[in-house]
Amino acid sequence: SISPKLPLRKKQVLLNTWHGGGAYKKVGVTTIRKEQRRTKKVFEILAKETSYFLSSCKIDTQTIIETFYLNENKVLNLGYPRNDIFFDKSRNINEEKERICKELSISPDKKIVLVAPTFRGEPGYGIAKDTFSLDIEKLCSTLNKKFGGEFVCIYRGHYYVNNHSLKNCINGSDYPDMQELLLISDVLITDYSSSIWDFSFTNKPCFLYTPDLQDYSNTQEFYVPIDKWGFDYAITEDELVTKINNFDYNKYKADLIQMHEYYGAFDQGDSSKKVVDLIRNTMN
Repeated sequence: SISPKLPLRKKQVLLNTWHGGGAYKKVGVTTIRKEQRRTKKVFEILAKETSYFLSSCKIDTQTIIETFYLNENKVLNLGYPRNDIFFDKSRNINEEKERICKELSISPDKKIVLVAPTFRGEPGYGIAKDTFSLDIEKLCSTLNKKFGGEFVCIYRGHYYVNNHSLKNCINGSDYPDMQELLLISDVLITDYSSSIWDFSFTNKPCFLYTPDLQDYSNTQEFYVPIDKWGFDYAITEDELVTKINNFDYNKYKADLIQMHEYYGAFDQGDSSKKVVDLIRNTMN
């Protein structure tokens, strides 16, 4: 249940860090059906008890206000602390990759493609569906030829989905930190997951595989058309192969810059500090 278990004390502050940057598939109030009056009431209660809600970008701020019944003064345009990891020049990514690969029993000299599909289910009902299918062997072969090296696949399923259905890949669904997986991955393959926002700050290739685009967009709906997301998307596996083979890094980098400007990105690598300062000021 998403309903609050305990009411806040008078001096207690609730800071919602949220889990998805950018503004892609609709969530919250915008997905509630007319018959779900109780769920709507829950969101109204949550809005009253929320002190602050972090936003990743200007469009995100607009959708948060619309989606969660929040007043504008409760939304903080600070970016997401978890994304500071992608801006930290002091981190030794090679050492982190060795550590993570050891935990997942992967040779650290391999290149990594992270496959991370989003949750599929009826909006508002939490019905988990694992319908994502992809020929991993064919995918890795294509990536090998395009980018060089030898790719292995890590599969990261949504936490609502317990089963791991893709063959020829390492199951990374139980790995505790998604951001670390994004940090060490050379390529991301997803569909409608907001992980694309986080991964965009790495400037590494990302492709969207969306065979159910028509049905998904009709039932889930998007805040922003998928053409504005800044990433190539493919309806079929053959089309995905073509998109990978035709990938132009210079164009991609320019598209990411344009996308961040279009969305009005707030992430700059100092979100953690800003949030800590907020907490300290609130405590004084």
